Amino acid sequence: NHGGRQLDPAPSALSVLPDIVEALKGETDVILDGGGRWGGDVVTALALGAKAVGIGRPWAWALAAGGERGVRSLVDGLGGEIRDVLRLGGMVDLASLRAQGAAALRPVR
Repeated sequence: NHGGRQLDPAPSALSVLPDIVEALKGETDVILDGGGRWGGDVVTALALGAKAVGIGRPWAWALAAGGERGVRSLVDGLGGEIRDVLRLGGMVDLASLRAQGAAALRPVR
């Protein structure tokens, strides 16, 4: 959906990610590129089957604003958000997220 902002009815990358992962049947790794702005975006994409998540432009903004220190701060902050989201979901690490898969995103009843 790169450029989807020009086509309002286009589905979001996260909404079609499970279909893409399923269609590939493990033949290749899926990387969600550019949709991860927050820790919750990263956790959601990984739970839906992505092997990695690109963060898009925030690294460039961090570099422009603070150089190497700015990028380190961005990465540290994103890592902290990911840990917080995992903990709020009752998970301790990415391995436990991957083990649960999409079930990690469902509310506990």
